[in-house]
Amino acid sequence: MNNDRIRAVDEAMQLLLALCHRHGSVGQYKKHFADAKEGLIAVDALLLSTAGTSNTTPSNDAAELRIIETLRMLVPSAALSYQQAMIDLALNERLSWRGSATDLRECLRKTLDHLAPDAEVKAMPGYRQEPDTAGPTMKQKVRSILKNRGASKAMSTPAEAATDAVEEALGTFVRSVYTRSSVSTHTPTDRAEVVRIADLVKVVLREILEIREVH
Repeated sequence: MNNDRIRAVDEAMQLLLALCHRHGSVGQYKKHFADAKEGLIAVDALLLSTAGTSNTTPSNDAAELRIIETLRMLVPSAALSYQQAMIDLALNERLSWRGSATDLRECLRKTLDHLAPDAEVKAMPGYRQEPDTAGPTMKQKVRSILKNRGASKAMSTPAEAATDAVEEALGTFVRSVYTRSSVSTHTPTDRAEVVRIADLVKVVLREILEIREVH
């Protein structure tokens, strides 16, 4: 990683933080926001440019490797999120599993957004926005992808159910983290919950990416 780029982002953020403690002008805020955005884009581009050259993953699971390879071609940032979560689970050295759970959800969200943009899902016959949502849900995106592919309802239902379970499991996980007081006493439980989330995400990704049994 280019340390100069990271330092540039950090400097812009520090300047923004300083402005929050005094009456800065709109122009100053815009300038520092622009500098921070430019630096973050540069750092993100560097990460993505190196992602495809690295096969670092401790997994021997052929399906997981196929998922990562496929995502690298479609949505590189989603591939990074999935790969990081798999590394975390394999190495089993994290004190907090919140980041791993977030990586799994972001991987699924980015993949669904790529394969089923909001506008396309909303244009589906019979689409109805769910209550208390700002747009199509992940489940509706899964349904749209599989319906456009001509998949039968029998094939679509398990993937939709797994997507619903991902959202429910993540909600339960986040609530449980915030109600516990000691990280050291709940890490094993958290890991088990993230493993369950990973298994569910894998089910959905294999279906929407058309990754069948790998031997």
